[in-house]
Amino acid sequence: TYPVEEPTEAPVSDAKVTIDYARNFTLEYKEGYKLLTVLMPWAGATAPIRYALVPKGQADPSGIDDALIVHTPVESFVSLSTTYLPFLEQIDELSSLVAVDSGAYIYNAEVQNWLKAGAVAEVGSGAVINIESLIDFNPDLIMTSASGFAEYDSHPQLLEAGLKVVINSDYLEQDPLGRAEWGKFIAAFFEKEAEANRLFDEMVARYQQAKALIQKFNPDVMFF
Repeated sequence: TYPVEEPTEAPVSDAKVTIDYARNFTLEYKEGYKLLTVLMPWAGATAPIRYALVPKGQADPSGIDDALIVHTPVESFVSLSTTYLPFLEQIDELSSLVAVDSGAYIYNAEVQNWLKAGAVAEVGSGAVINIESLIDFNPDLIMTSASGFAEYDSHPQLLEAGLKVVINSDYLEQDPLGRAEWGKFIAAFFEKEAEANRLFDEMVARYQQAKALIQKFNPDVMFF
């Protein structure tokens, strides 16, 4: 008799991820690319922003002129908010970091060491962002938030300089799980959203367990 081959699971990178808690972005799997849509880039924004994530070496798709094309997986990343760093660490992509806005509020010891050694640069943000340095770095991706006010936002200047800039508006989420789910948004640019999805599901399970335990002993506590 011939040995029977056990069925194998599809590679994690091939899995399609759903967005279950976040209300401000969507992830769609298209033919040959992924489409990320930020529904409200900043409070009061009247139009969404779309990003087409195209694997490197593959031809850019047609018919998506209103989307910014980003070739993935990104290998050099600029974080203009400290809130993105834990997600990079979770998916083992912290080493992709080449610049941050400021090291003042970064608690990750490894990143602080890189800043001291000059391996990661500080480039500022808003009106005082160092565009020249970012042009020299020419990173695969710059991630930032936006307010909708020109005096505070840097992304219009960065886009004008030809840099790849993505708006992350996780802070607009009303639900803590919704905000945490933006880890999938970040991971998609590294083609690791399936890994982020697994980590998120584990976190949701812990959250629900803690919520049930607290409500059991203190039913007056309410979660929003």
